[in-house]
Amino acid sequence: MKKFVLKAAVLAIGALAGVSAFAAAVDIDAASPTSVKYASEATVSGTTLLNAGAAADQTATVAFGASFGSDVTAYVRVDVAGGTFAGSPTLAVDDDAAAAATVTVAQSGAGYIIYAVSPTAGNGLSSTELATIDTSAAGINVTGKGGVTLQYRLFETLTAAANPATNNTLKDTGAKSYISFANALTTTITSMTKTADVAASPSYSAFTSATAPLAKVSIAVDGGVALLTGAAASAGGLLGATSDVTFTGTFSFLKGSAEAYGDNVVKSRLFLNNNVSCAAGAPTVAAATTVAADSAEFLNVAAATLVQDHYLCMTAEGSNEITTGTYTADINYEPQASYTVSDISGQSSGEIKRNGVRMVAPITNQPVGWYSRLIITNTGTTNRDYTVTAVSEDGKTVNLTGAASAGTVNAGKMVTIDLDQLVSVVLSPAPANQGVRYSLVVTVNAPQSEIDGD
Repeated sequence: MKKFVLKAAVLAIGALAGVSAFAAAVDIDAASPTSVKYASEATVSGTTLLNAGAAADQTATVAFGASFGSDVTAYVRVDVAGGTFAGSPTLAVDDDAAAAATVTVAQSGAGYIIYAVSPTAGNGLSSTELATIDTSAAGINVTGKGGVTLQYRLFETLTAAANPATNNTLKDTGAKSYISFANALTTTITSMTKTADVAASPSYSAFTSATAPLAKVSIAVDGGVALLTGAAASAGGLLGATSDVTFTGTFSFLKGSAEAYGDNVVKSRLFLNNNVSCAAGAPTVAAATTVAADSAEFLNVAAATLVQDHYLCMTAEGSNEITTGTYTADINYEPQASYTVSDISGQSSGEIKRNGVRMVAPITNQPVGWYSRLIITNTGTTNRDYTVTAVSEDGKTVNLTGAASAGTVNAGKMVTIDLDQLVSVVLSPAPANQGVRYSLVVTVNAPQSEIDGD
């Protein structure tokens, strides 16, 4: 990544005719001022200049703090910490006649500057007048992102200002936050659920809602945070044109038997849309660039396209059985030079479920010399497949075979399964003359209203 270091010439001090033209200044009289915020994504390497701009009003205001007699000069000291003045900042204040006081630099050193403030002839300085400190002409240099503070103090003499103490200071704001760093870009991924419908023909070949999204990916840029230039953070200011979004999960059911993953029709079944409805028709944002059995990619997404709300939309192929499973998202950002944007990795981004029947026989008991049965009843008009899995106690392994593991219950019929013939249990260690206990989980590809079990 390119190293970004700017330097500015020190500018001559001058009187400011009025308050900064920017909309807001940092009020360092406040207990917790609202500071100027720069993007924490900015690369600070060596000495880096923070410029003023539309989103970075590098001015601070403070009440002057004490009143002085006619023609009396006061001394203001401004200390900076966490950064340095790239050039001499300006100080502006009106006297009690609403005329601009004359401000000159009386002394400066590492991290501070002292101003001599003189009212116009015959007038004095008032405690309530607003003083404005402006660093925008040259900016602030920083070597880290810990933030920059300003401290304003008022004195009667230059000697006192050069040697500040509690007994010679007329006003002291303390060090107040002036510049801070905050994320300009945020990424939020919301996992959603799509449900494969058992009532589809074939079962689970369609979703209960064709327009329900699988996930929401929200990428936003805070325009109230400044770039290094002072301009408002923007998609193009932070990102280049080749960011990638990748989803991992099962996508094999999107491909028909006579189709290939590279076919456009397969890729069009997975798309990003900025409309939550995932409405039918051409995708609003982009179809998948590549689709494989276990991943899908959206490559080289332009910054302006990427920074918005995206919904991951999935259209069923129509004949394949939709697989249940969970999905994750990765986002590989391509930042502009002088910025670093954290990638997203393995973020939960959706789940596919089925709406078929799931029944649990919590305790199946087979005492020695006895047998147990599982009965599944189908009151519907369609033959339904079922599968059975076993849950065992510690030290036992349950093996299901034949109709005890899977089968079909025909329409209007029931299936009776003698478990003692189709279930074997391995005990470790194997105690003598002990019956076996286990649970059975029965899943039937049918609506709940059609299936009963015992």
